[in-house]
Amino acid sequence: MGCRKLANRIKMDGSGRDKTERLLLQSGFRIARKIKHVKTTHRQSLMYFPNLIRGLTLKSKNRLIQTDITYYIIGEHHYYIVFIIDVYTRLITGYNVSDTLKASENIKALQMALSVRSSDDLSMLIHHSDKGSQYIDKDYLNLIAKNNIRVSMCDYAWENAYCERLNRTIKEEYLDPIGIKNFTQLRKEVNRAVQLYNEDRGHKNLLNEMSPSQFERYLTKTNAKQHPEMELYSPPEEVINKKTELLTKKKSSKKRNL
Repeated sequence: MGCRKLANRIKMDGSGRDKTERLLLQSGFRIARKIKHVKTTHRQSLMYFPNLIRGLTLKSKNRLIQTDITYYIIGEHHYYIVFIIDVYTRLITGYNVSDTLKASENIKALQMALSVRSSDDLSMLIHHSDKGSQYIDKDYLNLIAKNNIRVSMCDYAWENAYCERLNRTIKEEYLDPIGIKNFTQLRKEVNRAVQLYNEDRGHKNLLNEMSPSQFERYLTKTNAKQHPEMELYSPPEEVINKKTELLTKKKSSKKRNL
């Protein structure tokens, strides 16, 4: 976890958060940021589902899950990790590690997420993703429909921000520092990372900086009226307008070329 989270956890006697964070940074506790250069989203135009989450407010789990695929490079080999996260509680409910971008690997992650929530009511759940080809796979959509889950897709990366951020956190803070040598080790370390993320990692946007599992336990022990309300992230209005204008121009240009 980052220096700010460590400082909040340590709470050294006679040392505040800012001083502790400064000492950690001075001692070399920094995460090296990497530039993304591998494309994992193969956008398609065969089938599109509208964005159902814009302006949505959450007050319980099982209302919105986000999913995304990220890559991991070991030597000359590219591997792929699929995550599914409950946006309200930040709990990773499903995941899978593979050496292929086939939809069957996403189905494995979805099956895990459904198993984790097997005793819950999913009638209000929205499944949100980018427009990757894996998410219009017939078997994938059939599994979603079978569980009466609604499908939503985004136009911009920020509309899938919670899973995008999760990808970066797992890779940069849990996997990269270890120096993973092979696929077997990668799968083992992803399992470990998910457990630590769910059980041990505090989130500043959760009540009292609880971990996802702690927060879910809190929800089961308290009245729904006491549960905090969550507004989904959205960038400033001017950014949205600019991006929308660029997307409209891009679509118009494609039509003219046809």
